[in-house]
Parts: sequence; structure tokens; C-alpha cells
Amino acid sequence: MPKRGGEGGAGGRGGRGGRRTPAAHRLYAQLAWPTLGGLPLLGDRHARALERELIALCVQLDVEPVEVRVSADRVQLLVRFGPTQALTDVARRLKRASLVALRRWRCPARWGRGFAASTVGPAQVHRLVRRLRAEQPPSRDDGASDTAASGGRPPPGGGGARTRPRRRSPGSAAGG
Repeated sequence: MPKRGGEGGAGGRGGRGGRRTPAAHRLYAQLAWPTLGGLPLLGDRHARALERELIALCVQLDVEPVEVRVSADRVQLLVRFGPTQALTDVARRLKRASLVALRRWRCPARWGRGFAASTVGPAQVHRLVRRLRAEQPPSRDDGASDTAASGGRPPPGGGGARTRPRRRSPGSAAGG
């Protein structure tokens, strides 16, 4: 009996333990969030380690990571997810889990508030992947060998010299 590519209606399961949702019924989205204050707080070794961590998190969430880019001041992902998955929930869980990883590595970087999420049509995916790859900045420090030597996990301390920026409250300049 030939396989039917369009199956997966009400009886199909998109989650763990069941049949995967057919590719025709999956959606693409671009997710992004900045570091606190949009400052360049992530070194190269933490950025590369965070890319690997985000890919693993996507797999755990049953989300396909099409492209994952972490730069010194932001995270950008292009993901493919099922129609029953809420994009905001996926973004919130990825952002929260990535912050936990940064804290585990004792990296001083923190995320700014919120995130950007937009759906992407299948025809735009290749163009967006090319753009994300072109935006990738060159290596900023020598941390790549440190990450490889520690089995893919950055060494504790996260580079040491950087500190977290002070937060300013709206009324702090007035002294009140």
C-alpha cells in the first residue's frame, strides 16, 4: 500500500511519542531577542555554546531549528514548528532555558525584555537563511579552543573581565 503524504488530520500527533506532523502542515517563524540593553555581552565561545544549546532545546520542544545565530548582542532563530504549538510559548521557553544555560556557565550576559516573533512563508526561508548567515560577525575572541577543550561546554567564569551593566530606572537621574 503506498504511503499517503497528507495524513495527519485530527488523529495525528505532533508531539512526543506519536506520529510527526507532516511537513506540509508545519510553519516557519523567525524569533529574536536582545541582550540586556542591547549591549555586546556575549563572547564568541559563549555564543557558539549557546547556539548548540538552543539547537538541543529546539529538539526537546519538537521544534526544528532551521538556522540558529547568536551574536554578541542578540539571538536569532529560524524555526519550523507544528500548527498546534503556540509560537509565543516556544519563544518564551527557549529564552528562559537559554538564560539558565548562561547562568550555569557563569556568563554575565542577561536577556533584555521581550522578544520578536514573526511567521515566515516557505518561499522566504532560503533567503532568510542566507541573510542570517551573512550577518554572522567574525570571531571576537580566542574562546573557541577553550570550548572545544571542555567538551563543548564553556569553562566556568565566562571570560571574567566583563561585568553586568547597571540598570537605570526612569527616575534615577532626577534623584528621586
